Amino acid sequence: MGKTLLNKFGNAIKRSVLAGLIGLSFAACEPVINPTPNYTPTAGISSTKTSIKLGESVPLTFQWGDQNGNGDITNYRLGLDTNADDNIDKELLNSPSAFDNYSWTPNSTGTFKLIAQDTDKAGEMGKADLEIVVSDNIVTPTNYAPTITSNPISQINEKSSYNYQVIANDPEGNNLTYSVIEPPWLSVSSAGLVTGIVPSTSADTNCNVEIDVSDGTNVTKQNYTLTQKNLLDIIGNIQDVETLATQAGEVRIYDGTTRLADINSTDGNFSFHASSPVAQVKLQARFNGGSYIRTLTLDGTKDQDLTNGIRIVPYPNFCSSADFIEFMREINISQLTDVGKEIGLSKWDLNQLKGIEILSVNPKGSANGYFDLIQQNAIESRIKNPDDIGAYVSKARNLSTLNVEVDSINPHYTKEGNIITGIESGWIIVIPDNSMPNAGETPRGYLYDGSGVIKKALIKIDSTISSYNNPVLTHEFGHAFIAPNGEATLSSYQTIMNPSNYITTPGVADKKAGKIIYENTYLPREKLDDILGMNWMN
Repeated sequence: MGKTLLNKFGNAIKRSVLAGLIGLSFAACEPVINPTPNYTPTAGISSTKTSIKLGESVPLTFQWGDQNGNGDITNYRLGLDTNADDNIDKELLNSPSAFDNYSWTPNSTGTFKLIAQDTDKAGEMGKADLEIVVSDNIVTPTNYAPTITSNPISQINEKSSYNYQVIANDPEGNNLTYSVIEPPWLSVSSAGLVTGIVPSTSADTNCNVEIDVSDGTNVTKQNYTLTQKNLLDIIGNIQDVETLATQAGEVRIYDGTTRLADINSTDGNFSFHASSPVAQVKLQARFNGGSYIRTLTLDGTKDQDLTNGIRIVPYPNFCSSADFIEFMREINISQLTDVGKEIGLSKWDLNQLKGIEILSVNPKGSANGYFDLIQQNAIESRIKNPDDIGAYVSKARNLSTLNVEVDSINPHYTKEGNIITGIESGWIIVIPDNSMPNAGETPRGYLYDGSGVIKKALIKIDSTISSYNNPVLTHEFGHAFIAPNGEATLSSYQTIMNPSNYITTPGVADKKAGKIIYENTYLPREKLDDILGMNWMN
């Protein structure tokens, strides 16, 4: 029956009548509705085992699907592809209904290709396959080692907490376990967090770290070097260079020009601990009662034990401050200028001092001077008398043990001259020289390597004054034992370095110089500005 239409007057007109009037078929104007397309079904097959021993079963699981609805699938199959043509050649299951699980037990060894297949009403098929290896022995699939992708923390301060998260992955997704092989102070959590408290160390120290990550079969190692940074520790006390008594005072420590600590010690003992690594520090110290400021340059990467190692020169009471500074300058191998005080103290390495040789005849011939037996004995007595030259080094080495030789064939001296290259190392040579009436001379000592340690020395003396009571010889020995080329300017009765007819034994200034140079109070070539500095750095 036709549908009702309205004309412009509102009257009903049946479509069949209208069609007859104009001779058209409205059927041609009906909308065309396309049918639902057919989708190819899908199939899936999987197993927890892909390699088994003959006689075992393989548990199979299947997945089926069709976008037209599973009701569109009419057939489900499982079989073997025996001809390698991607088709089921040997059927194991055939069902109009879906099956989700199946246990297959092969009866021979080899590699088998299982195919799961479903077919819909239109004849479209979905396929999936799975290979199973069957052998007389179980074939273990390849297991790959875990990989570590994190970079370790390779530097840490001593006494601080170490925290490093190891990040590792396993290709097969196996559970991972972590362990620290070394060092013993590190441990690791089950999640791979490496922690520990860095031990105390007296210097920057490298330690080997090994972390193992295992997937139960394979182990991956991470080896690296961890630098344990030393935080400088200093302990010490400040002593009077003359009495060696520990006294109250102030100690300042600097990193460059930055003051790290200002320590006021009521008993002269002190300690310091740096809060961060430092390469080098300067330490300054002085007594509360008044003294010169002692300055030391220290390696900041190593702990420093300065017990009995910081000896400070108090303001002198035997002469004026200016006189003492001048004296200290002049016992150096230097000119008497301000530049000289920068050179630093020179000293003998007394462990290398082999002996003193007295040449009875001047190497140029007897006309140039000779020592008679009485003069030779007088010279020798200067060496062996502990109240004379021995007082210079009374704390270091007993000079009476030195080998003193009187030898006219000159075994330890081969060449005359101010540059004493012809003297054997470790020897002080005394020669008669009449070209210096009533005087003596000690040419510049020879420093082998510029370290400030004197290796050998030459003394020239007028033989006519080489007597028991004349102070000139003792004065020249003072040069050899304190520092060749040095001259003191203190007044009489205070030092034999200022010759006097009344002084034949060391005075207070000589003993002070001996302590300064021979008791390891200061380092060879340590600058006088650091020994007798007048001001703090800041």
